Amino acid sequence: MSNAPIHYHQLFQFATLGVYRIREDGHIVYINSFLAKLLGYENPEELISQKEFFRQKYDEDRFLKAMEEHGYFVGVSRWKRKGGEVLYLKEYAIKFKDKDGRVYYEGIVEDITPMIEEYHREKRAREEWKILFNSIPDPVMILSPEQEILDANQATLNLLNRPREEVIGQKCYTLFHGSPSPPPGCPFVEMIKRGSSMEINEVVMETVGGRFLVSVSTYKPPYQELRFLHFAKDVTLIESIGEKMIESLERYGKLLNMVNSIGRIFLKEKKIGKIVELVCRRLNREEYFGNVCVFLREGSGALKPRCKCREDAEKEIERRIIDWRGIKEMEIKGRKFLILPLPDEGRPLGFLVLELKSELEKSEIALLEMLAEDFAFSIKSAKLEKARRIAYREIERVMEDLMALADGIRNPLAVIEGLAELKVPRELRDEMLKEVEKINDATRKIDELWGRSYYLRNFLREEKQR
Repeated sequence: MSNAPIHYHQLFQFATLGVYRIREDGHIVYINSFLAKLLGYENPEELISQKEFFRQKYDEDRFLKAMEEHGYFVGVSRWKRKGGEVLYLKEYAIKFKDKDGRVYYEGIVEDITPMIEEYHREKRAREEWKILFNSIPDPVMILSPEQEILDANQATLNLLNRPREEVIGQKCYTLFHGSPSPPPGCPFVEMIKRGSSMEINEVVMETVGGRFLVSVSTYKPPYQELRFLHFAKDVTLIESIGEKMIESLERYGKLLNMVNSIGRIFLKEKKIGKIVELVCRRLNREEYFGNVCVFLREGSGALKPRCKCREDAEKEIERRIIDWRGIKEMEIKGRKFLILPLPDEGRPLGFLVLELKSELEKSEIALLEMLAEDFAFSIKSAKLEKARRIAYREIERVMEDLMALADGIRNPLAVIEGLAELKVPRELRDEMLKEVEKINDATRKIDELWGRSYYLRNFLREEKQR
């Protein structure tokens, strides 16, 4: 180029491509202004004065090897600017000799740094997308308009239990439904039919065994055809939990109705034996319980079964529960029993024993605990009612006895007073009448006692009517 005509030299000098000529030893012979400024220098002379070239070592070795083997180099090289910044240059260079046999390398370079940086950005973005795509815990696929799987995350591969190469390119409905065509309710088909950009539906995936909430939406990557994002959420467990919750609520409702109906027994019945009989009969009707029995504590402190358990369990239960306080479960010959104390101050009044046909939840046990508390209150109320009836009858009898006693005293005293006035000498009569007055005082106290008994009897009668 140094021997080229002046107009070619000017053409190279002002070109928008970098042009250079270097000797075999690396000494710069010529470089145009564009390349000098690209490398961070004010003019070619400043760069030439450095007496070194700026290609990176690895790329320099690759350049020299290509020149030695082929006599030319075409490729991308990394060059270093004055400030240390690395540039990516697309390079076309040849090897030639002058008339004196000296070897030169002459080349043209194009700055493709923005393109390379964009490539690296896209590469990083693809890698980040891949990491993000595979980190999604739910199955996600990218589909073509023909429902072919273009990409699938790791969760999808795990769900199908297949390697990637057996999944990509397959029809989604073939892999997930074992069908040659989309199943009824397919959200992809529904979306196309409606002309919408998203569709969500619940779908059974037969080949993997489960129910999934599937959403399909469109998206258009830059410079690519339309794609479809297929997202699936496994709702099998959620639905199972929902069904169990509904079942639990239904069972809780039945138990609540049972507790309410037994509550009406507590309000209506006043005799312990009848209360126990009706409660046991009502509990035995429930599908959740097998055998039901009640133990009540007698005056001696011993427990007595009032609602019979099966003989093979009764004695064992009685032996174990004698001093229990809280709610407990026990197993006898493979059968489970729930023991509910009938609470009272100190030792329980007794125990309600339920043979369980199925496991109970905490809320259900709490409901039965409330039933046991109401049961205990009803028994205590029945005992108080019995005591009230006994007290009422005893007071009635005492009142009758007091009235008879008072009359039995007053009548003879009246006769004695009359005889004293008529037949007893005066000196003795006064003494006799003093003693009679003492007896009258005692009689009045009997009247007062009868009056208090009267009020107490009326109080007990009113309580009974309430």
